[in-house]
Amino acid sequence: DKSKAQCLRYCFSPTARPLWLMSQHQQAVEDVPKCSSCGSARHFEFQVMPQLLFYLQQAPSTHEDTDADPTELDLDWGTVAVYSCASNCSAGQEAPDGYVEEHVWVQPHPK
Repeated sequence: DKSKAQCLRYCFSPTARPLWLMSQHQQAVEDVPKCSSCGSARHFEFQVMPQLLFYLQQAPSTHEDTDADPTELDLDWGTVAVYSCASNCSAGQEAPDGYVEEHVWVQPHPK
């Protein structure tokens, strides 16, 4: 019953972990790849909660087909976990344009 409307959970800390929906299809910490720019470890930074799907379906369609039913979006997930460079290398020489590829793990919604 807590935080029913929560769509995003942010916590950038070396000890932070995602809140997994189920025990299957979890990203193991040791399986998170190192930063492709500087080689540092990546830490969990935030996760997109499945409640966002409700709000996406309520949003007015911006698709050219204005008759499209937003409830027919082919989106579904249990949670989406995003892991970022622990060294914050986007501010350094490794990424002069300021952008670094992050690692995303999608835990599917249980069927």
